[in-house]
Amino acid sequence: MNWGYVAAAAVFGLSLWGIDHLNGKLDLEKAAHRQTKTELAEALEKGMGWKAAYEEALVAADAHRTATRACLDRVAADAAAREERAEILQAAQPRPRTEQERQQVVNDETRQRAADRLNRDW
Repeated sequence: MNWGYVAAAAVFGLSLWGIDHLNGKLDLEKAAHRQTKTELAEALEKGMGWKAAYEEALVAADAHRTATRACLDRVAADAAAREERAEILQAAQPRPRTEQERQQVVNDETRQRAADRLNRDW
């Protein structure tokens, strides 16, 4: 028996086994890599959904902020107008009408209707 051939065959056999073993490990690593890529793609898709929801919430919050600011501005303008009307009414001094005013100025009923309209809530 030629030990050189036996040794060469043993080395060759071990090499084949090593290559097969490494190929098996490589296949496992490739499968793990594919799984990681799949999980990454799912997480990315989920993250994009959260991002879209966040952006929608920002738009809604901005719309609410704008509407609230407009409402507060209207309330402030209404309060200022109410104060102005109150000042005008407080400053008014009633006096008896002269005979000329009674003949040339509109009647009491018309004046009262006009005053009621001007004094209504806005």
